[in-house]
Amino acid sequence: MDVLEAIKGRRSVRRFCQDDVPGGLILELLTAASMAPSAHNRQPWEFLVTTDPAKRRLLAGRTYARHLEQAPVAIVASLRGVSRRSRMAQRMVWLGLQDVSAAIENLMLAAHALGLGTCWIGDFDEVVVREAFKIPADRMPVAVIALGWPDGTPKAPKRKPVEDILVWESYPTPAGG
Repeated sequence: MDVLEAIKGRRSVRRFCQDDVPGGLILELLTAASMAPSAHNRQPWEFLVTTDPAKRRLLAGRTYARHLEQAPVAIVASLRGVSRRSRMAQRMVWLGLQDVSAAIENLMLAAHALGLGTCWIGDFDEVVVREAFKIPADRMPVAVIALGWPDGTPKAPKRKPVEDILVWESYPTPAGG
C-alpha cells in the first residue's frame, strides 16, 4: 500500500475483533512512530502499551470512547520531559505536542497498512490515565490509541473540500481595511 492510499483509506475504528495483536506487529508500529519528524530531533515521545482488560475497561469508563474496552490493545502516547517553569519550556512543550502527534499519525498509518485498526482518543481523564499507569510528572499523556483487528470497515467520513481549507500566499485584506 502506498502512502497516499494509506492516508485516504485510514479510518477511525470503533469495532474490533478479539484476536490478539502479536507483539512483533506492535513493535513494528512503534518503529514507524519513532521515524516521525521532531523539532530539534528531540524525539520526545513515549508509548505505553497495555493489553490488560481491566485497565482498558477503566480507561473506557473515563473517556467518550467506550470502544476502548473492546480493543485488544491500548497505547498511551505521552510527551516526555515536560517542564512549565520557563517561557522556553512552554515552547518546547508546544513543539513536543506536534512531535508526538506526528508520531501517532505514523503509527496509525502503519497500522492501517498492516490491516489493523486504530482510533485516536484525545478526550480522556488525565488523572485516571496517570494513576492507572503510574505516569511520572515529567510526562504528559497526549492521546490513547485503541488498536486491534477491525470488525468491519467504517464508512468514510465527510471531508471539507480542499478549496474550503486553502489559502494561497496570504489572507485577503478585510473590506474597508
